[in-house]
Amino acid sequence: MKKHLLIAFMVTGSFLFAQVNKSINPVFLKPVLNSCPVMQENISPVKAQQKAKRFVQHKNQATCTGKIFTFGPNGYGVGGGSATVNQNCLSYNSDLNAVLWTQRASPLWGFSGYTSGAIQATWLNVGTNLWDSMIIYRDSSNGYRARYPGGIFFNPSGNTNFANANVVGIGPAVSGGTWGGTWYSNRQITGSYHSVGPFLDSNKVCAYGAQPFGNLNSILAGYSGFLNSDLQQVGNNNVYVGGVLADVSVATGNVVSGGTIGKASNLIWAHDTIVPGFYFNVNIGYANDGQGARITFSPNGQIGYAVFIGRTAITHNNSSDSTFSPIVYKTTNGGSTWNYLSFLEGFDWSIGHPEARKKGGNVYRPQITDLYKLYVNHGIDLTVDSLGFLHLVGTVTDPYIGSSGSTDSLVYGYTYNWDYINRRPKIWDFMTDGTTWDALLVDSILTSEMGTDPAIDTTATFNPWSTGGTFLGYGARIQVSRSPTGGIIFYSWADSDPNVTGTMLNTQPDIYIKFYDISNQVVPLMSKNVSQGLSECYFHFMSDVSYHNNTQNGWVCPIVYTTAHSATTPYLAADTVDYHYIDCISFYDSDWFHTTSANIYRAQSGACWGIASHNSLQNSITQNFPNPFSQTTNIVVNLKQAKAVDLKVFDLLGNLVYAKNKTGMIGENTFVFDGTSLQAGVYYYTITVDGQKATKKMVLQK
Repeated sequence: MKKHLLIAFMVTGSFLFAQVNKSINPVFLKPVLNSCPVMQENISPVKAQQKAKRFVQHKNQATCTGKIFTFGPNGYGVGGGSATVNQNCLSYNSDLNAVLWTQRASPLWGFSGYTSGAIQATWLNVGTNLWDSMIIYRDSSNGYRARYPGGIFFNPSGNTNFANANVVGIGPAVSGGTWGGTWYSNRQITGSYHSVGPFLDSNKVCAYGAQPFGNLNSILAGYSGFLNSDLQQVGNNNVYVGGVLADVSVATGNVVSGGTIGKASNLIWAHDTIVPGFYFNVNIGYANDGQGARITFSPNGQIGYAVFIGRTAITHNNSSDSTFSPIVYKTTNGGSTWNYLSFLEGFDWSIGHPEARKKGGNVYRPQITDLYKLYVNHGIDLTVDSLGFLHLVGTVTDPYIGSSGSTDSLVYGYTYNWDYINRRPKIWDFMTDGTTWDALLVDSILTSEMGTDPAIDTTATFNPWSTGGTFLGYGARIQVSRSPTGGIIFYSWADSDPNVTGTMLNTQPDIYIKFYDISNQVVPLMSKNVSQGLSECYFHFMSDVSYHNNTQNGWVCPIVYTTAHSATTPYLAADTVDYHYIDCISFYDSDWFHTTSANIYRAQSGACWGIASHNSLQNSITQNFPNPFSQTTNIVVNLKQAKAVDLKVFDLLGNLVYAKNKTGMIGENTFVFDGTSLQAGVYYYTITVDGQKATKKMVLQK
């Protein structure tokens, strides 16, 4: 149950929020401690486009039309609804050079015993641009219907033959109209729409109270487990997926009580050992957001993080200011052991990152507080970069403050957190190596999420997706991707243009993307609308990994979105839906000319720093000249002491193309780099002196 603050709509082309309480939090009146020159926010897509005219207009500003590649039985379970953003439905494998989409099966299959609980895996061979698919799970015999699927390629490292790879899928299952456990499946790729045999029936279901995820009496008596669908391959043998434990002794049913990780070694599933002790509240049970662990691993598979959003039994400062926060586990050995980072849990977000609340909080709070928490309704996603840092990306808002001033209502929240005029949710990339949190401002969200119940949320009245008496809720669906080597992080979200729609509601979403180039420490000057003008990109998914198109000299961030198959208004969620695929260039290499320094808010220090300038060696390196260059260029390093100097040059994919070391002398030391044998493009050079590294970018033109 939520406590809601009701608002009234004005009869205009837009709407205004009625203020319940006009108390202004002092944080809005105080100067921000971290006075970063933050990157350009997405104040308005129209204004941003006008501002962009000052720069060279590239062909990647054009509309990217999604292509229908398959269908779904209805709008539920894959795409539709706000919680589905946590599914790992779209994934890229660099060895196969292929994108995998996992969904509830299309009705066009028509095999005997077809139900909407069957699961279809569809993949695109990027090299040939050909689609193929197969059924990986069906439930014609035992009645366990699959829901909310996630799926990945399970592929031996270096294998490029589809026939030697498997597709692994997992998610919750429904039996007899109630949640019944976890379905899971793996099938070797056979392709070409092969027949669906009885071996795919639901013999791979873990019912509540059964192994390998339930019946955990050896850990906690009376608990049953189920897994969500954010799964990851680690190494050649293991697949990991996060999940939750439920107290089956509670009369009200599945009260979330803890976390778990499922691990498949050689595709044999077992329960792993993460069981955080969540805080117990007599009204809501144990405090977790109910969606299990988000889980992610570094490109080399060694460093991984499992993140629960909740509250443990530990009270920090006092119970009235302990609210939901990231509960982080870390592994440095590919998941063999997990360490609970308790010092991150005690992090004081209001003091550590006051900038995250500036003009971003709820203007209707009945109490004055500097507290805030991660906000799940616009989506939370995570990845690990090439340096082993966790990137936890989402928005923040105020926890609900009751009449006593306590935040221990925990799961309660405000219906309307922002007015989307003076205050908008900000997308933040909170980064950590396990010691503290730093933050990068990504952008702001222009329009409000869409509600589900018009009786308590007037935004639902304008929702284009009807389910009968209610609606399919959705927000910005913030998602994160990375380059195969983890050197570039991509952010995506769905937003509408109020200047076009005439409302502050997200009724006609386009997809926006930004990137953070960790190697060069830069971000773009503005967001990229990769679907300009489509205004129908509902329930989008972005692949967890993106890839570089060498022919077109740009980065592709694979995206799938959902539209209604029929033209009813509003769209009927129970009808067949279409899935569209976007694989045009999201960012060309030339976009790197229009970037600015990535300024990071350093936790609790009151200082802003760009990572590049934070490294003192960076200032000792002269930008290569000439730049751009066609044959040779000079790289100069200034040293105060005689030291060994190591130079490495990498292409955009992270491949080492040149290496040289020399004994540096006091003063200027010049490297002459010859690029005549290389292809034109963007390259990075890294200088290492006495264990300290610095990286800069150069452009080779032919």
